[in-house]
Amino acid sequence: MTVLIVALSLGVALSIAPSIWGLLEVSRIPETAWAAIGRRKSNWVIVFALGIWAWFVGVVGAIVYLTKVRPALRSVLAERGEPLTPLKPALWVAGVLVAGLALVGAWLYVTAENHDETIPPRLAESANSVCRDAHAEHDALSELPGSATFEERAQRVERTLAIFERMVGRLRALDEGNRNATYDTWLDHWDEYISAGPAYADAIRTGDPSIYEPAGNEGDAPAVAFNTMAKENGIDACVF
Repeated sequence: MTVLIVALSLGVALSIAPSIWGLLEVSRIPETAWAAIGRRKSNWVIVFALGIWAWFVGVVGAIVYLTKVRPALRSVLAERGEPLTPLKPALWVAGVLVAGLALVGAWLYVTAENHDETIPPRLAESANSVCRDAHAEHDALSELPGSATFEERAQRVERTLAIFERMVGRLRALDEGNRNATYDTWLDHWDEYISAGPAYADAIRTGDPSIYEPAGNEGDAPAVAFNTMAKENGIDACVF
């Protein structure tokens, strides 16, 4: 994660650097020089200002400015003997603040708890293997007859929970030493689902639908969450 933060911060700094340089450069050129070459200073201020938020605009603008506009401006200034306008300290401060805010934003994006981090393919494939074993174990459970008692139904829920608990234990061991936030969140949904199971089994034993149906509904939200995340991250074998 630290390497990613550093890399992203450097990328942001490099991408907006042409725009910040352009704003500082343009601000130093007198209006008379711009008028002499038939260009408007305000247009280039807009280009480089946009480049801070859309980096490609600033990069393209810097290339055009360096190759076509700047040489003409410097030629006019040299012919007239006009000096560059001194750079105002406020502009330096503004440039530093903008760059700082961009870097802070990049850092917050990478470290945010809801950052959209994907599960690495190798980890996803290992998880698929574990889930395929769990599916096989689950499928091996004998089917309940239509006349099954509430006790038999509750025991079936408990056997299924035991399979899921072993599966999640194996899945969690796959990620040890190299934590992946999305993977951990996915397993947290599984934990939430499993934790609701014992109460659901006990509710089934009452034989009262007004008790066991609401108890069963407690597992719906985490089940939707872990199945959705599995599909989005290529862990199709872990959809239950």
